[in-house]
Amino acid sequence: MKKGIAVTSISAYVFISALVYYIISAVESYYDDGFGVSIAYGNKDILMICIMSLFVIALGILYIYEAKKSVKYSYVTNLVISLDGALGFFYFLAMAIKKSIKGETNSVYYVLAGLGLLVLLAGAFFLLEERKANISKPTK
Repeated sequence: MKKGIAVTSISAYVFISALVYYIISAVESYYDDGFGVSIAYGNKDILMICIMSLFVIALGILYIYEAKKSVKYSYVTNLVISLDGALGFFYFLAMAIKKSIKGETNSVYYVLAGLGLLVLLAGAFFLLEERKANISKPTK
């Protein structure tokens, strides 16, 4: 129960902080393009962190539910972790490729894509381990 509350509260803080920062960056990017006021979207990286924190909030809520009902949904937990890692990996990899096409070789996006890949692989590994353990269990 404590783990679920901690995960949910920390990820909710990250979500709210990222959302506020994204809204501020979007509001500051208003400009007049000759046809009226237009908005160039805010910081897309912060928006991606905001979306990824929603997955972690869902994971925390799942932990709380598991603790209250005394059940274990490790399959879903590992799937959410894998999806969050895949989302981060593919977005930051795309941004790294975009930066390298523009000629910027030193980019933090490579590191973030590597972390996303690490989370994706860890989630997939534990997902497969859980599946293998369930397959090898004898049925009654």
